[in-house]
Amino acid sequence: MLALGHSDFMRVLLFATTTGYQTRAFGEAAERLGVDLVFATDRCDMIEDPWGDHAMAVRFYDEAASVAKQALREHRPIREVVVERGHVREGRITEAELDAALDVDRMARPHDSDPASS
Repeated sequence: MLALGHSDFMRVLLFATTTGYQTRAFGEAAERLGVDLVFATDRCDMIEDPWGDHAMAVRFYDEAASVAKQALREHRPIREVVVERGHVREGRITEAELDAALDVDRMARPHDSDPASS
């Protein structure tokens, strides 16, 4: 928790999951103390303020990291895990995009390199 402020005003930024029922208690305590409580939650950023708490939407989950960890843990290729999780089937990435993302030669080039000039 991060608290910023001076003597007559304090704002607290609280990171919480949307499934954290204890957030209401934090809100009530902050109100009793005269503290401006700001939530940062993993709520959908496509829906404007669905719970009326004026929370900032932040991403707590990183699918790419999760895929990499699973592939490492299970000693499987990343490509196999991506396909198994349905990313290609559900249209989140095409086979060509997946091949390009996992192209080791492409990864080794500086980002501003033109592959045609190699």
